[in-house]
Amino acid sequence: MGITLTHKQMTDMEHAMIEYTPTISPYADPTDAPKIVSVVGGGSTFGLLLSVRLSDGAVRTMMCNPVVAQALIQLFHVANQERRWWRDDGVPGDMPFSEEELSVMTKAVMDNMPPVPRMAEYQNAAHVVSLFGGSNALGLLLNLRLDSGDMISWFLSPIVVLHLFTITSKCAERADWWDETGEFILAKPDA
Repeated sequence: MGITLTHKQMTDMEHAMIEYTPTISPYADPTDAPKIVSVVGGGSTFGLLLSVRLSDGAVRTMMCNPVVAQALIQLFHVANQERRWWRDDGVPGDMPFSEEELSVMTKAVMDNMPPVPRMAEYQNAAHVVSLFGGSNALGLLLNLRLDSGDMISWFLSPIVVLHLFTITSKCAERADWWDETGEFILAKPDA
């Protein structure tokens, strides 16, 4: 299938990813940032649409272009290599939580899923143009730069990181966004 964007559009997205990199978080303690408790998403030939539920119950819908989605996967992969939160088979690894805490977090991901985004949500979704993040033992701080220029910071537990990693990876795989070397597959010729 491939990505239905032109080479120029993809190049512009890659430049925006660098040019608009968010600043370091305004939170002295990353765990003070609003927390994502659950996420749902879907992919297409032009990006990844995500709905996230925050710990205060608010739902935000975000559109990530393929460049941002690939950077998100890489960020999660690096964090997991550093922290060993999960094994290759998706089974939890070195998470600094008790079995009971992990069970509660996993249940929260499933019980608090936001509504699946539809066309109206897609049309009104904020578009993520760049991201920056870092991890500690308790989770990952994710800073997003939106096309409006605004920046959003969220904290994700290792369980949410794994869940979002899986969603993003499966969407990219189903839509054939990139090949085994990480090069984007473009289905739309340059105009």
